[in-house]
Amino acid sequence: MAQVPTALFARLQKSIKQNIIAHDRKAAQLRSQYNSLLPIARIPPEVLLEVFLYQVAMLRKEATSQLPGDDLACQCYSPYYKWLNVSQVCGRWREIALDCTPLWTWLALDLRASWFFPKMVIERSRSFPLDVMINITDPYNHCSPCVDSLDAHYGSESRVLNLLAELLPRIRELVVFIEMDEPDDIWASFDKPADHLEDIRFEAYGGFQFSRETRHQARADPLPTMLFAAETPRIHSLAVVGFAFELTNSLLHPGLRHLEITSCLCGTAVERSNLREFLVALRALPHLDTLKVDWSMTAVEEDSFEPVHLRELKLLHLAADPIPSKLFLNHLRFPHSAAVRYKSPNTLLTHQELEVIAQFSVSLLDGMTPRAIWYGPVWPHPERKPLSDPNASCHIWVADKHASVAGTPLESPWTTLPPPQPRLAVESHDPMFIDAVVSSALHALDLTAVHAICLEDFAVGNKWARVLGKANGVTTLRALGGAAFGLPAALARGVPKDIAPWDEDGLESNEWHWVDFAEDAREVVSEETEEHTPAPLDEGEDAATQTQDKGGDDSNEPIPPLFPQLNTIVFIGVDFAAPEGTKTSLHPDVRIPSSLLSEFQVMNARYGFSLAAFCKCLQVRRAQGASDLVRVEFEECRGAGVAQLAALIEEGVEVWWNHERVCG
Repeated sequence: MAQVPTALFARLQKSIKQNIIAHDRKAAQLRSQYNSLLPIARIPPEVLLEVFLYQVAMLRKEATSQLPGDDLACQCYSPYYKWLNVSQVCGRWREIALDCTPLWTWLALDLRASWFFPKMVIERSRSFPLDVMINITDPYNHCSPCVDSLDAHYGSESRVLNLLAELLPRIRELVVFIEMDEPDDIWASFDKPADHLEDIRFEAYGGFQFSRETRHQARADPLPTMLFAAETPRIHSLAVVGFAFELTNSLLHPGLRHLEITSCLCGTAVERSNLREFLVALRALPHLDTLKVDWSMTAVEEDSFEPVHLRELKLLHLAADPIPSKLFLNHLRFPHSAAVRYKSPNTLLTHQELEVIAQFSVSLLDGMTPRAIWYGPVWPHPERKPLSDPNASCHIWVADKHASVAGTPLESPWTTLPPPQPRLAVESHDPMFIDAVVSSALHALDLTAVHAICLEDFAVGNKWARVLGKANGVTTLRALGGAAFGLPAALARGVPKDIAPWDEDGLESNEWHWVDFAEDAREVVSEETEEHTPAPLDEGEDAATQTQDKGGDDSNEPIPPLFPQLNTIVFIGVDFAAPEGTKTSLHPDVRIPSSLLSEFQVMNARYGFSLAAFCKCLQVRRAQGASDLVRVEFEECRGAGVAQLAALIEEGVEVWWNHERVCG
């Protein structure tokens, strides 16, 4: 065989390589042409920009909604800067993203993170105002991979602070997280005027945050009273968390709309009250829209000062002990349209403190009539993952007491968009089944005009019936998730005995009271109706008179029906129980954590909502003299088909499944 010259091999390889390059170029052109014909490629640039900006805003909120930790590089940089993926989808998207300067106005600085992103953002932001988040930490709080050496750490700190000082005149929003003792060098970076600055948040965290538990021993790092070259910016929002903060600080600008002072030492640790100083500071802030205060505000019974009028206030967050909270509220005057959110900072409250919560709850609703109530758990995360022992909370919507109830819209507040703010929201540190804080707030209110109640996914007991049993005018009930499981038994067994929430017997409730009712759902309901049917009334006698004559402690006294005027129930996101006679614990369409299923199995309870128990409930209520249920709606429920609802239709109820009426 003749030997092929080496030069010929080289020419062949070169020719083939050129053909490959040409084919790759042609394939890229064809892919580009193909992609340009896709619907997503025909989205107008202005629409794409709105999508990009919305994504940036969401990721930015996610990045700043939690305190920095050891994984700060993931918290600060990755969630925000991952939006850059949109600039790598195609050439058109990249061109649009690069031409949109507002996309490049968020700057996250950290001593441990790469310097690449800040430089890129500053370059592409041109001269636009910047939103800056910075995290300053002590090097000894890091693991060794984060900081190669102390010299490198301090060099990075100096570089970041110098950059911050340089950018200060351009900054519009500033968030500063500090985990460092004696952060004097940080404050030196704020020695220039900041004319564009609108929002400021200074937050100490970790072991350097001022703690309530050690307020008499710990020393709080002071926030300087004069920053920005003594030229206070016209800021609209100020949040100070974890510092020693003087209430005469120059940052308390008269134009403030939002103010947060939490976990702070205001005054000295030995002072019993700083209420006067708080009121003086608030009196100089007439335009406040939002106010958030916790145990940083202290007060004693002897305090008595001129009240402060906050005529533009829309939202008040209060997380102080009951007595200081009551005194603080007594010294404030704000519109009836303002929303108040109270959160108890303690779990162990005395009877007196619980009574105080009841008192200021009534005071906040003075001149108003409760019309709708949401009762459920405190969700620590937006995902609303299942909780083992969720803490209790409630929201209360009101109407003007002087307005005609007949003229008040009966639409549930949670079905309108945008939803109206509740007048009062109360949160507890205790789980639902032993909560006394939320129960105390509701126990003191007049609930006779409440027409709508929403029960959200919490423990399935009957405590809600004990707390809300006075709401005889309820016509609409919404049950979300697990709240529906115990609903048939609670509705059938009437109003539980009215016990003050701070009494020994009122703190706990039987969370599994419904199990026997659900298991016996197929049996004859005569025993239930005999036990809970009220005795016939004599002529001219009402139920209250009958109860008084027979004595309220008679254990054999018939229990009145719960929500006797109820005509509509809406079930949302409810899992149905597995069909009767099946060996499986769950319906095939239902997926729950194994730990949650085990909890039900330990109590010999079938997980899910029993349709048979609900039909039994309707029969019991009919015998009790309650109004017939007119309409039942199921939305986004799992584990049941339309055919299974026939038994409910036979009870004479109008049934709807995912907004469509089910015909028998």
